[in-house]
Amino acid sequence: QYAFCVALYEALVGERPFPGKSPTELALAKERGEPRSPSARAPAVPRWVRRVVLRGLSPDPGSRWPSMDSLVDALGRDPHRRMAKMLILPAGALGLSAVAAAIVGTDEPPCTGAAERLAGSWDADRRERVDAALRATGASHAEHTASRVRERLDVYAAQWVSSHTEACLATHQRGEQSQALLDARMVCLHGRRRELAALVDTLGSADAEVVDKAVDAAASLPAIERCDDPAYVLAQVPPPDDPQTQQRVEALRERLAEARALQSAGKYADGSRICDEVQADAATVDYPPVRAEIAYRRGWLLEGTGAYEESVESLRQAYFGARRSGMDEVAAEAASTLVYVLAQLARYDEALRWAEHASIELERFGNDESRSYLLGAIAIVHDGRGAYDEAVRLHEEALPLRRAALGPEHPGVAQSLNNLARVQLVRGDYESARRNFDRALAIWEAARGPEHPSVAQTLNNIAAVMLEQGEHEDARPLYERALAIHEKSLGPDHPLVATSLGNLAKVVRMRGEVDEALRLHERALAIRERALGPDHVHVGTSLGNVADLLRELGRFDEAERLHARVLAIVETALGPNHPDVAFALTGMAETALARDQADRALSWLERAHDIRGQDGVPATDLADTKLPLARARWALGDRGQAVALAREAADIYRSAGNGHTESLADAEGWLAAHTVTP
Repeated sequence: QYAFCVALYEALVGERPFPGKSPTELALAKERGEPRSPSARAPAVPRWVRRVVLRGLSPDPGSRWPSMDSLVDALGRDPHRRMAKMLILPAGALGLSAVAAAIVGTDEPPCTGAAERLAGSWDADRRERVDAALRATGASHAEHTASRVRERLDVYAAQWVSSHTEACLATHQRGEQSQALLDARMVCLHGRRRELAALVDTLGSADAEVVDKAVDAAASLPAIERCDDPAYVLAQVPPPDDPQTQQRVEALRERLAEARALQSAGKYADGSRICDEVQADAATVDYPPVRAEIAYRRGWLLEGTGAYEESVESLRQAYFGARRSGMDEVAAEAASTLVYVLAQLARYDEALRWAEHASIELERFGNDESRSYLLGAIAIVHDGRGAYDEAVRLHEEALPLRRAALGPEHPGVAQSLNNLARVQLVRGDYESARRNFDRALAIWEAARGPEHPSVAQTLNNIAAVMLEQGEHEDARPLYERALAIHEKSLGPDHPLVATSLGNLAKVVRMRGEVDEALRLHERALAIRERALGPDHVHVGTSLGNVADLLRELGRFDEAERLHARVLAIVETALGPNHPDVAFALTGMAETALARDQADRALSWLERAHDIRGQDGVPATDLADTKLPLARARWALGDRGQAVALAREAADIYRSAGNGHTESLADAEGWLAAHTVTP
């Protein structure tokens, strides 16, 4: 009925009923139901005909004609019995009968052709290209990945077609939805198609790095269902009025979609470069909302490259720009992401302040997925502070939301299970940790294949639980399987191979094979230096592992040089007061104590103690400094203070529970051997 009246109005008057230089103006005019006044050159149309047609154009479906039959019947009731003369139309225009036949008299079903609109985004040719590119990487999990990606993108495309068709039918067939709402839904679906096309472009040139992320990238496309939500689509900021500006904004958003696809595929540096280019181009575009979108995407990509401080600044710009532009979704996402990034910098109080902003934004705009992400980010903050009970509670609260939003077999659910289990492991709840790691493993094996790197990482986690439970011999085969998966799927020089080597070295060291453990750690160090550069924080981790073993072998000079290098790396990368700096200082001090240089050790340990005494640092980290500090003070003759420090460390470990039984045993053993006579 609505479409019929639009066509009839244009045929009678010679122009479309609603004015608008832009989609926004047009949508608002339709929503208000305010047709334009006919121009002076427009043919005269009897008032009663105009009234009939305008009723059919009402923005409220309930105010329109009850049916097409009633509309046509009303047009046939000429109060002056001059209908034929009145409906003579200008030359070239459609007559009433022709319009009716074109709109309602055809045998072709209404609202068809949505599938054809995906041509060039996801079609047979694009499907074959992605499939071939993923398989050509030669990764051990490439075939499984190609199959799952194809399945996910086929489902996504089918959802898009269904949503597009249903939106059209709701307006043009059932008359239950206004034209303005249809337009808003179509804008949303256009954005989803843009994201799909960009991801397919990225997957179509996949390399070994992309194939690892491909399943998750396909699963992370923005939900089609949001485009079916009237409140969501109508809350979006309208496009700019000026047609030229609209074109420029659309071009910027196409590049942003490319950057997002690269982020999903793990290509953070490439995506970040695109964002830098887009940000420069947007500086001359008079449309602040797109600048907020760019700042948000850039902030996320910078986090992926490890440029945390730059990431924080970009996300702050995104948040405030989004708030000024009324972009609730971008503001909520920027604030939530800030919580996560600030947690990486151990700026826990600041992270919790941003969590308040994010919570408020999500009250106005949010869904289960966005709420679960924020809860998970806050849980990471509490984990970093050593508030493990609160971290577990938040992860457990986030998990059902994630399942409801994504489905129980989604890789994102496995990630939530993994995050929960990691905290349970630290807390000493080994049975719960093992159960949740096993659940994550099952999801990842099904989604990504049994030889995917994420399967190896989960095997590492399960083996870590076994180590804590004293099952050293059972843990070793899992570490070895994880190493084999990483080497086969990623090649011998990938950073994740270094992670597996380091884990295996722990078990080897526990068996007393110090030389073999050193060989494994040195290989891990060489891999990380080549892959990440000499100043990466993960290189610092490997350096510390090697230095600890060199100290154990009595090679003190070498150990001290490596610990000094670790300190320089973490101070530069993370700042002088980051908790990882305390780890480096403690390593240097342990080497000095082994050389009977307690005076040198004391200054390093006191600085480490001050860093770990900051608000938000876990108490067990502080205890890790108290015990070596006790040894240093004992060696320097301050025995009363030494015993007090060791007792404080033991009390902290005892309160922390199962996760620190080995450290508690060390503290109690030292106290048993060092007493002070009253």
